[in-house]
Amino acid sequence: MVEEIAVVTASGKAYYRLVNELKKRRIKFLSLKPEEPVPPYIKVVVTTESPPKFLNCEKTIIYDEKDDPAYIIGDSLRILQGKSRYDTLIIGVDPGKRFGIAIIGDGAVIKTGNYLNVEKTTFVITKALREIKAREKVVKIGDGAMVYGQRLVKRLDKTIPSDIALECVKENGTTKPNYTRLKRRRGLRDEIAALRISSREGQTIRREKHV
Repeated sequence: MVEEIAVVTASGKAYYRLVNELKKRRIKFLSLKPEEPVPPYIKVVVTTESPPKFLNCEKTIIYDEKDDPAYIIGDSLRILQGKSRYDTLIIGVDPGKRFGIAIIGDGAVIKTGNYLNVEKTTFVITKALREIKAREKVVKIGDGAMVYGQRLVKRLDKTIPSDIALECVKENGTTKPNYTRLKRRRGLRDEIAALRISSREGQTIRREKHV
């Protein structure tokens, strides 16, 4: 398959983070220096140059190396699909002492991760909802650890826009016995459970009205 994404940067840190994300997703890419011409077959350029110089590609995305590269690579894939935004963005959450998160755009995994507290989990969810373009956005929270789940719901209810749906999802079977061998791989089981939660139908959680 011919590369359709090019990484154009003179920043070693940015290059390392972007390339790691692309390799993790097994996406082919082309590496270029800022002064090098972009081949005509490249459809998306990810660069740290702002404003971008000498780049003859119509679809150019500026990456800030302080940001999570998962979002900008997800944005690149959306553009390759010819979409100005996703139809549906779903964030699945497996609550507990460690919160597993899976962010899904039109069925494609944008990002997974796990976080150690409600505050960080809320920040990640809020940032994803703000930065990822989608017609419909839903946050699905598993019901397996009610104390942690309720804390997250209360915080999200005050933080995210009222038009974004919160749903409670039955967790039975989200962590299957086959995955018990993954206990030693920190957080991976939580991410797998979050992925399963994101794919299930849930019950709408009534949003409180905040002035």
